[in-house]
Amino acid sequence: MTKKIDLATAKKQALTLHQQGHLIQAEQGYQSILAIHPQELTVLHLLGILYQQQAKFELALIQLEQVLALKPNAPDVLLLAGIISGQLDHHTEALSYFNQAIALQPNDIASHYNRAIACHKLQLYQQALMSLEKVIHQQANHAEALNLRGTVLAATKSYQQALISYQQALTVKADYPVALYHCAIVLEQLKHPQEAISYYQQAIALKPNYSKAISNLASLYMGLQQYPQAVEAFSQLLAVEPDYPYAAGKLF
Repeated sequence: MTKKIDLATAKKQALTLHQQGHLIQAEQGYQSILAIHPQELTVLHLLGILYQQQAKFELALIQLEQVLALKPNAPDVLLLAGIISGQLDHHTEALSYFNQAIALQPNDIASHYNRAIACHKLQLYQQALMSLEKVIHQQANHAEALNLRGTVLAATKSYQQALISYQQALTVKADYPVALYHCAIVLEQLKHPQEAISYYQQAIALKPNYSKAISNLASLYMGLQQYPQAVEAFSQLLAVEPDYPYAAGKLF
């Protein structure tokens, strides 16, 4: 009985430290518990989350795999293991984890969305679109899913459809610089440079250090032979990111 009370107290103390952002002390608390109770599932899971927060992705995955060895049908753990595998650029493994999570919870939005990310990375575009449609069917205002659908469609050169999806994302979330940036890219592909300029400018207005958008805008100005605007954009790029590739060369 005493050991159970001690375990509960130790878990509460370590979790409180974790929630307060004292990650080193929380890790020490979790490790102390696992030294006595090495199969304590909640603590293994929490330690995996902590390591992910510290960007120690390999260690995080080790903890989660220990949980899954003891409790294989844990969809939340499978989802997190998939996300961390993706952070390690192990997208095939990530896809496997997401498939397992979906088999247990077929309508889970997060699992389908993250599965779509993995499929996109693996260039499995039709599978990515299938997962995204399941997300959007359940949550039509999922701006990130609408944006990702645009990116997948753009990868298949379906630029008009991609633009529609990006604009749907912006209807949901107007202050979404990534979607504005993506609109600009597909508008360039569709040979609408002036509209592309407008979208780049809107993205940069929301995110002034958006170096990719500034670089693309500067290059677009160069292509249009609008040299004063190009110089201004390259100067802005150098101010934001002095080491950005080729910016100095294009300016000077």
